[in-house]
Amino acid sequence: MATLVIRIRMENAAFADNKGEAAGESAEVARILRVYCAALDQIDMTPRETKLRDVNGNTVGSATVED
Repeated sequence: MATLVIRIRMENAAFADNKGEAAGESAEVARILRVYCAALDQIDMTPRETKLRDVNGNTVGSATVED
């Protein structure tokens, strides 16, 4: 059975808000996941890895299908 694994590195400026609180992290992770979910209807799960990008276009992680 395959498993979808999502990894996101939350180390850069896109994850910080003006106050440096966790809310900036949450908002950016939610935005990345919404973009990925919207694309799921239109992408083939192969290749087995999809790069995830922050609001600035930087690659911050991946969604990988593992067997």
